[in-house]
Amino acid sequence: MVIVALVMAMIGGTTNVLAESGTDTIHEDYYKAHSISFTSGESIEIWYTMRVTDGPNIDIYFVDSDNYRYYKDGRSFDYHVKMSEEGTSYESNDITLYEHDTYYLIFDNTNVGTDPPWNFHDDVAYVTWTIDYDIDYGTIWDSDDNGDSSSGLLILLGMIALIVIVVIVVVGVAVAVGKKSQPPQQQQYPPQQPPQYPPE
Repeated sequence: MVIVALVMAMIGGTTNVLAESGTDTIHEDYYKAHSISFTSGESIEIWYTMRVTDGPNIDIYFVDSDNYRYYKDGRSFDYHVKMSEEGTSYESNDITLYEHDTYYLIFDNTNVGTDPPWNFHDDVAYVTWTIDYDIDYGTIWDSDDNGDSSSGLLILLGMIALIVIVVIVVVGVAVAVGKKSQPPQQQQYPPQQPPQYPPE
């Protein structure tokens, strides 16, 4: 059954759904970044929800690894507009990406975008968040970079052959065990006939 399930998963495609959640305490002039690693698979779908439960509005930036480095260095950086928002207390967005990279969801309480309140106090933002992501590993029928899907077909044929071998072995073992478990048969003899004498 395990092998059959594995074959069906390879034919139909496999995914890996992950979820994270938490609460961040972000002091004024600080930020919190959450990383999402996408190093294998065909695509990744990411969706998040965040809410400021107390404190000032914050900025949200969703960036790749290069732009995260630029952000930390205080340089100009690019971000995914669909997943980002400035001066907000609640957001819920999603995106599908195909390029392998490490992505970052930044909760920013600095003056990079929207300035924190100028009141000479440490305006702390308390943020609750949930991040879900689903990595799609594709199917064995998907072609490689050269458009060749023969490797997937070979994998499927190999799995089918393995299943056939396993079935034959299991049936053979079951038959052998069944024979050993049968009670020994007693030999049956025909009834003896009384001797016959010729008439006098």
